[in-house]
Amino acid sequence: MPNRFQINQHEIAYKFIAARDGEHCLNCGKKPPAVVLQIDHADNKPSNWEPENLHLLCRKHNLELRGKPKNEHIKLIRDYSTNNVRERARERGREGTGMVKE
Repeated sequence: MPNRFQINQHEIAYKFIAARDGEHCLNCGKKPPAVVLQIDHADNKPSNWEPENLHLLCRKHNLELRGKPKNEHIKLIRDYSTNNVRERARERGREGTGMVKE
């Protein structure tokens, strides 16, 4: 059974990633409650809690990536992240391009 520190670390990390990237699977875009999101460690090292190593994936895509070699896993996460940034920019508009209403 995990200790309280591990539980708190997980909760804090989840909230941080959700605020940074949005609360959805980085790969397919599905959101809770349609899917259960898990914290993915891009380098496949569960002990590495560096923010740039952490991403949210649905259970299906997290399991698919676990079997990949580290370099391929990181490349796929970067590709997913790039697509995610583009989608968010499309939804919100680019920073600094908003028009001011008179």
